[in-house]
Amino acid sequence: MKKFQVYVAWRKGLRRALGLPWRTHSDLLAPTTGMLPLRDVLFCRLAKFVLQCFASNNSIVNFAARHGVYFKRMRSPIGFNTKLCCERYNVSLYSFSCINRESIKHFVFSDLSNYMSNAGIIYELLLARSGLCIISSLSVADMDFIKHYLCVS
Repeated sequence: MKKFQVYVAWRKGLRRALGLPWRTHSDLLAPTTGMLPLRDVLFCRLAKFVLQCFASNNSIVNFAARHGVYFKRMRSPIGFNTKLCCERYNVSLYSFSCINRESIKHFVFSDLSNYMSNAGIIYELLLARSGLCIISSLSVADMDFIKHYLCVS
């Protein structure tokens, strides 16, 4: 599989599961679902793993993680991925410990603030379509039209 095909497949599956048009803008998916994009979920897990290795009581695990991150960087998978994570969230390698799920969520959703109003409407339409919320003045066809318009424009 090529480099980003996993992310593309994830977004396609999410669109299909939610019943969104296939042309729905990728940046709308995170605020609509309240979930982090897959890339950010994986970076969150990486950060947690690396920090657990740094805090390990096992001296070999602790040394290998620190050596990979701080000295071998590009030659070590743990160092390379940690560097990518730091670049993604504009954090220095020595401030890596500040990366956690909340900081990642804040970073992602502040980047997507332009999409929040449309995402909120799409979310309400999805709830109405599934019967969890009632919008009395709109027919199903009207809701689908509005959802399609917001997703692809």
